[in-house]
Amino acid sequence: MRWLMGTGFWYRQVLKPSCAKLGELLAQSLPEDLVLLDAGCGEGLAFKLIEQHFKPRVIFALDIDADLISTAIRRGARLQTPTHVMQGDVRLASFQDNSFDVIFAHHLLSSSAHQTEVLEKLVALLKPGGFLLSTELCRAFTASWRVKLMSRRPAQAHKTAADYVHLYRQAGLTIEDNQINTARPWWSRRLLGLTQKLGIRPPFAATCVTLVARKPLDNL
Repeated sequence: MRWLMGTGFWYRQVLKPSCAKLGELLAQSLPEDLVLLDAGCGEGLAFKLIEQHFKPRVIFALDIDADLISTAIRRGARLQTPTHVMQGDVRLASFQDNSFDVIFAHHLLSSSAHQTEVLEKLVALLKPGGFLLSTELCRAFTASWRVKLMSRRPAQAHKTAADYVHLYRQAGLTIEDNQINTARPWWSRRLLGLTQKLGIRPPFAATCVTLVARKPLDNL
């Protein structure tokens, strides 16, 4: 499924709506000189959207796949915002703790076999009061036969929206109920939403969750 995340379809139908929704869910104003980490940046397809919606002073980007880094570097070079792209595992990132005002994590945990460790690292890297902006694919989609044909995901990836919210809160992050959005976009539905168009409406099950989580100010 990695190839799909570099396509125009992924940009238009997944990344662009996710960034717009995260912008809506952010109730607080972000600092003007914020430092942002794109954790699991892939080919850097989200860089322009991050610049547009969150206006960071500087972007750091990290991805474990060395084959994607050169494309991400080229995309970062086109931005007005200074962008530094590195290859590496998020769990082993050498940044100092409390380094980032915002961490952007788009479909990071739902691709990882080490969700708890990755999340613990992200929490450590956030400054107290900093925000983790996340969108994850949920079990109703990741466990479907279509996704299983395209990619092999670890068992930990098959979580519901409620499971992800619980995981983030268990890691010490605070999430307001009005900063959680669950959705079932057409591309994630069975038969691409044809049953809904025909008036056949199975019980709703969220296929993705978008949320804003915050590291408490007293978490020093």
